[in-house]
Amino acid sequence: MSTSNNWKNSRLSWFRHVIESRSASAFGLALVVAMGLIGYTQVVPNAPVVAVIFLVILYEFQKRLDQGVPLLQLTSLLAVLQWIVGPILNYSINYSYGRYSMYVDEQTYFQFALPATAAYVALMLLAGVSIKQRNLFQGINRSHFVEIGVLLNIAALAAAYTADRVGGSLAFLMHLISQLRYVGALYFLFSKNQLRLLLAIASCSPLVTRSLGSGMFHDLILWIAILFCFWFAQRKWKFQLKIIILVVAAFFLFSIQVIKQDYRQQLRLGKSPAIFPLICEYVIPGGKAWSDVPLSLVVTRLNQGWIISAVMKNVPAHEPFANGQTIKDAFVSSALPRFLYKDKKTAGGRDNFRRYTGLDIQDSTSMAISPLGEAYANFG
Repeated sequence: MSTSNNWKNSRLSWFRHVIESRSASAFGLALVVAMGLIGYTQVVPNAPVVAVIFLVILYEFQKRLDQGVPLLQLTSLLAVLQWIVGPILNYSINYSYGRYSMYVDEQTYFQFALPATAAYVALMLLAGVSIKQRNLFQGINRSHFVEIGVLLNIAALAAAYTADRVGGSLAFLMHLISQLRYVGALYFLFSKNQLRLLLAIASCSPLVTRSLGSGMFHDLILWIAILFCFWFAQRKWKFQLKIIILVVAAFFLFSIQVIKQDYRQQLRLGKSPAIFPLICEYVIPGGKAWSDVPLSLVVTRLNQGWIISAVMKNVPAHEPFANGQTIKDAFVSSALPRFLYKDKKTAGGRDNFRRYTGLDIQDSTSMAISPLGEAYANFG
């Protein structure tokens, strides 16, 4: 019995050693909540309120950036960028967005979006749980990490080869298994092999080649960001350096966004565009990136508020409140296979998008209405 208790105590001690459960500062949380309440009352301009919330979330994100993958903080940052930063830019800059415009006026939108976003991110920051990566690796034998990485890459290559030759659910399963190459890249990164960086780059090379060949950069950006977070957390970094890295990352993302349309057009014409000269052509002072069309495209891609505002315009004027039905459907659909639940929702969010925004999208397009859109569609 004592041996069992000792084992449990040692496991609890180990979990405490590797889990960082410290939430955001009380001042930061109070500031976010206060900004949400101010947004609800609409007594001050929305732009400074949005700026304060964004800066608090950015500060909390950088605090955890050199500790491990800061999932809760990253989720909060993306929510703030898409739900309030993108919309304030949309309202503030006189560009033509077509169907990607805001469907309600600024006061109506932010009276809902600011308190809702503040509540969402405050709960995320209050939890504040993340992994202390350096503590996790203490005492772990890394002598076989290279061999494990090689095996994972072999499995990934075999699955990628198979996925192109089968169909249906089996093809999707093979696609998931092919993602093991990125787990393999992590094993290479954390090995003590002198060639670990080259091995990790080789592990990700199919993704780079595919992204450059198709002009689709989403997966590339996603996996680079995740792998970078793991690598970056191997040591502590100074605040100034973290801010510089975040600025460089933001500039890189901006550069990719402004060249995407031109890059894809050149691919369609059968050309082989060079990405770095194209970036230089766009982002130099006076370059193409600073004209109306590229800037409007960047703001449009950042802004998810147009979808939320479309829901606000359509519900309940043309579609009644769902009263929790979409939440119930999500839980049931995730728990039951289709042969047991014939009305199971299809992936991609198209059904809810069409129903609650009143807008149409192609069957090949995946587009959801976001947690804020669902909150309004269900409960107003």
